[in-house]
Amino acid sequence: MKLVVLSAAAIVVWAAFITINGTIQSAGTTGVVASTVLVLAVAIQRVNGVQRWLQAPKNDRIEQVRTIVEETLIDLCMKRRVTDDLLGLCIHVWEVPLWYRKILPSQVRIYLKDMIKKRPFAGLAKFTIRPQLQRLVAVSLTSPPAPSGVRFRKGVGLVGVCVMKNDRSEFVTLDISRNEYQAALRDDAMWATSHPSITRNLRWEDARKLANSYGQVIAHVVQDVRSGEAIGCATISFSSASPQLFDLTTALNCRRRLNVLVAGLSKIMTGQ
Repeated sequence: MKLVVLSAAAIVVWAAFITINGTIQSAGTTGVVASTVLVLAVAIQRVNGVQRWLQAPKNDRIEQVRTIVEETLIDLCMKRRVTDDLLGLCIHVWEVPLWYRKILPSQVRIYLKDMIKKRPFAGLAKFTIRPQLQRLVAVSLTSPPAPSGVRFRKGVGLVGVCVMKNDRSEFVTLDISRNEYQAALRDDAMWATSHPSITRNLRWEDARKLANSYGQVIAHVVQDVRSGEAIGCATISFSSASPQLFDLTTALNCRRRLNVLVAGLSKIMTGQ
């Protein structure tokens, strides 16, 4: 088993070197060192994948999600020097729980939603079930942020709003360095009177907690390939609020890669 892991490690280190060799060309000594560090970081991602594959039990669905997320991360890192910004780059995948979608298929939920709009059942609207979104995968060049403990649901938080909107043409973004966001975050009273487009229906305590780990975030919905319902979302984030690499909220290349990622995720995450 050890020989298999060592052999796999050697292969993926070489593969990672080939993947990012564009950074090394004409980069000078500093560029070579930085590229080498990046190669090793990417190699660790792939070695971890090999180790997970060798360990049982396996969840093929999650492993497929992790694989395409890691490929997206590598694409975003190609030909870039290692900086704090790059090490703070992270991709998350969030999912509406599969058990919920199995027990209450979209057709049933649509029927119930239409039914409670009628007068005899209007009072039932407050009992609408909105399960907590599950963090399916989190990937970065270093250790991804530990779960924040904040409970995201449909309509709550950036990812919850993304799921609620269910618009493949829209990218939902957050930049905590914006003046209006910083003003709202100042205290509980300011937060309570701020517009939902700023608060995303989060509690002030939760917003402050998230602001310690994420500076910029962009989210895109993942849809069921058959029904078109929102079954989750993918996010790309920087821990810094003022990254030097690129601005997540406006970078077209980042949006293109995120769009490709969610297309792949839709096929994997759609319940069979």
